[in-house]
Amino acid sequence: MVNSMMAFFYFFLHIGNIMVVISRSTLPNIETPIPPSTSQTLPNMETPFPPSTVQYLPNKETPFPPSTVQPLGVVTNATDSPTTTYVPPPCPKDFLGHSNSCYHAARVKATWPESAAYCDSFGATLAVIEDIQEQLYLAQMLKTLPNNAGNNAFWLGGHDILVEGEWQWAITLEKVQYMNWDSGQPNNNDNNEHCMAMTGSRGYKWEDKKCEDHNYFICETDHKTTMNTHIIFGRK
Repeated sequence: MVNSMMAFFYFFLHIGNIMVVISRSTLPNIETPIPPSTSQTLPNMETPFPPSTVQYLPNKETPFPPSTVQPLGVVTNATDSPTTTYVPPPCPKDFLGHSNSCYHAARVKATWPESAAYCDSFGATLAVIEDIQEQLYLAQMLKTLPNNAGNNAFWLGGHDILVEGEWQWAITLEKVQYMNWDSGQPNNNDNNEHCMAMTGSRGYKWEDKKCEDHNYFICETDHKTTMNTHIIFGRK
């Protein structure tokens, strides 16, 4: 009996040693590392993120490009320095512009006082000629009138009614500085010629005429004047 138990004990001991050997042979040891993983690892400090495709806002060192919007009231040229150009408003209907003035050659005959009143009713005056450029412009304007109307006499705003020989402009009472009198003019014929006219048949030079004579006339206004809307006669 004792011998049987001893034999059984040695049998189980032998079986236990075999199991231990088998289990040790199947487990990995520290000399067999775990194979590298196929998953992506996070980048470290030595592996920076790839450049971003997102556009960053400009900083102080990267200013925004200059605006292409022009400020109001400024006309610029093609250079970097803007320049301002004055553009006068348009002339009233039936008036033609030169420099800062607008002119209308009225082809209806009236006395000098009637002509002045007519121009005044439209916010204008009889024309005042202050330099050669204005003289040449008005002469050319009269030349282009239809039916050779420009060959007639046209009242201007000058007179010597107050003092004979002292010509002044009625609207300003200033002495006439620039003059374009025709040869032998003014002559104060019959001591009764005190009003100024530009006459086409005299080469658009000036002459003195009787103020009660009936002639065409030239009205002048500046660009700032607001004309009334009445019909302007003497356009044809």
